[in-house]
Amino acid sequence: WVPAVPVREVRGGLSSVASLAGSAGVKRRRDCTCSTRPSPAAGAASKGPQLSLPIGVRQVWPSRGGPARFQATLHPEGIAIGCFSSAEEAGRAWDAAARRAGRHVTNACALPVGVHASTAVPAELQRIGRVADAGFPYPPTDPHWREAELAAFLAHASDANPGTGRVWVRTHWGEALQQDCHSTAPGNALCFSFNPHVYTVCKTRDCRDGWEARPSHARESMAAAWARVEFRHRCVRAVVESAGPSRQGEALRAALRKQCCMLSGAWVLNFQPLLAAALYARFGGAGCTVLDPCGGWGGRLLGAVAARVGTYICCEPCTQTHQGLAGLAGMAAAREGGTRVHLMRAGAEDTRLTPGTVDLAFTSPPYFNLELYADEPTQSHLKYPTCQWWAEAFLGRLCANAHHALRPGGYLLLNVAGNALLREAGLMLEDETCRYAVRAGFEQEQTILMLKPTAAGGPAPDLSASEPILVFRKPMRGAAQAPPVTQRPVHGPQTAADGSVQLSAQAVVGSSMGRDSADRHLPPDPADPSGLD
Repeated sequence: WVPAVPVREVRGGLSSVASLAGSAGVKRRRDCTCSTRPSPAAGAASKGPQLSLPIGVRQVWPSRGGPARFQATLHPEGIAIGCFSSAEEAGRAWDAAARRAGRHVTNACALPVGVHASTAVPAELQRIGRVADAGFPYPPTDPHWREAELAAFLAHASDANPGTGRVWVRTHWGEALQQDCHSTAPGNALCFSFNPHVYTVCKTRDCRDGWEARPSHARESMAAAWARVEFRHRCVRAVVESAGPSRQGEALRAALRKQCCMLSGAWVLNFQPLLAAALYARFGGAGCTVLDPCGGWGGRLLGAVAARVGTYICCEPCTQTHQGLAGLAGMAAAREGGTRVHLMRAGAEDTRLTPGTVDLAFTSPPYFNLELYADEPTQSHLKYPTCQWWAEAFLGRLCANAHHALRPGGYLLLNVAGNALLREAGLMLEDETCRYAVRAGFEQEQTILMLKPTAAGGPAPDLSASEPILVFRKPMRGAAQAPPVTQRPVHGPQTAADGSVQLSAQAVVGSSMGRDSADRHLPPDPADPSGLD
């Protein structure tokens, strides 16, 4: 990938480099209109899009008329440097701010003393462009990288102290969970390494009845967007603008993935493992038995290992995701020990465990068809293709099955948040979740706010940038207190009283029929040989 990257001399001595930004269209704001407009050569795939604006500069037009202005912004900090009358002036201001921030990538031909010419914009664009054009920047699958990522995550979890550590913050609402940046949250890259098909997931445009019959009801996935050369070039430019000093290897690929996620609008999020560990520690405790009705990308599984959960039971109907979770479970359980992982390739609405065998049920269910994970008939949005049908047949039965499996006094935690598309289709997701949980027999208790990364900073967190985790409890009335959870050993081989060695690190992958009948922590029902009742 060696595009012709012309350097055009303009007045003021600034060299305006052909930056690879693609056609972003026009985005309107209240006070101005922003655009990155391609030159006539933008369609030439061999050279890439050709733009005249310097790195870090956007052209803006006042809403009430007047000449165009040029805005310089230092990313990722979002520091507004100012608006200028010319692109050259804005480019010089960006270069000065970038050098003060320690950046080694500049627009100018006359580089500062000590800065090598290879770090000027043309060379940096070519270097990153070669990486981008080599294919989608998936997370590594090398076993050594995965082992290092797992070790780093467990170290983070130990430092965070899941029960009381840094993930919990105090607000005027009460205690809340603070999310990290999703692209760098500990454990996320490891989960996606086992589930690379996450980058082919599409988002829907419509949740109303008949959505599946409408043409173009699905948006473009991240992988599909990456296949377009002009989009890749936008990502390359964004990395140069926001990544700071030159990055190499996986750090560069991670920066490209982040920009692809943001610019495509097709991001699919993993429940952050550290937050899952904090919730397990608060509502279950070490050694507890957890039911995750919707396994997802593995964030709650990895959190269970970090929190030293005794048994983690998971339902996941998607074949590829089930396989990814099996790989993650095998590595995590064998590496850390103490957590028995049991996976079932089945939907939450079809999985009914033996009563009283679960201490905590916790999941983040799909939001009907907002994310189209797969086209398999086991997917809930295909089995029940209208909002009302889905809410009754999937969400309602999920709550009923969780209530059936929980011991008296056990908790059900559901991470759900309302969405405009669902509201247009007549589904108030949070209200319906509460209604079905109460109908199943739960009592609603607190609501935990999960603060988005943008809520951090300032004198107090921004609670508007959050989503709820609804907390329900199975009442104790009419039932005897369940025996306390047995604290299981959590570190490697254990020596029994008779001198034999017991291994506590286990991972059991169930068949589509359900549970492993040999699993003593899930006693099979006599009336149901499959282990489901």
